Amino acid sequence: MLFNSLEFAVFLPIVFFLFWFAAGGNTRRQNFILLIASCVFYMFLIPEYILVLFLAIIIDYIAGNIVTGK
Repeated sequence: MLFNSLEFAVFLPIVFFLFWFAAGGNTRRQNFILLIASCVFYMFLIPEYILVLFLAIIIDYIAGNIVTGK
């Protein structure tokens, strides 16, 4: 999915609506919606890249917990 494609023109308003209205201001829910939307966006062109994205998500999550002391 490219930023100048019709698919993105449909995808963006859906994510925007879910982020602002369906999440109801709940930060955890908004973060989860953005995580899922990011995975769908990256998976759209070459689905195999989702494995690399999941690895990066896990490493960043662990590193963030180490840095914050959780």
